[in-house]
Amino acid sequence: MDSERFIDRVATMHASWVERRYLRHIAADHTFEPQFELLRRLHEWAIGAVTDMCEVFGGGLLVEVYPSAPGELDRGVRVVVGGSYSLGFSLIESYDPRQPHWRVTAAARLPGGANDVAVKPHRQVGMWTRREFEDALLTLLAAYERDRSE
Repeated sequence: MDSERFIDRVATMHASWVERRYLRHIAADHTFEPQFELLRRLHEWAIGAVTDMCEVFGGGLLVEVYPSAPGELDRGVRVVVGGSYSLGFSLIESYDPRQPHWRVTAAARLPGGANDVAVKPHRQVGMWTRREFEDALLTLLAAYERDRSE
């Protein structure tokens, strides 16, 4: 029998929608401050994800987040798995003669890859959410596991 209480499920659902509405709001604003807030959120999620991966893999997997502290966050976040698989998020300014236009971009790099590969949230979602971030990180982790098996 499932021991999770209904009130806990309701609270989780409500919190996820509050976060989603907030993210939709900041993702739609392409000035520096909201986009930097999105990058800060991605950094928080990265710290949590690395903690979770270390708990599952123990000492058998090297996983790191750069920068390691939020106060050092400049314009980028990078999660590195196994020393050479990485998922990075950067805050870039695009040229728009009418006003500054900032956005968060993402790219993955695999061993032997000459170039970064652009990573985007699913088109149906259209923005970075915790779920989209975790899916991108799981894809990177799956590539690491697949390469270890070959």
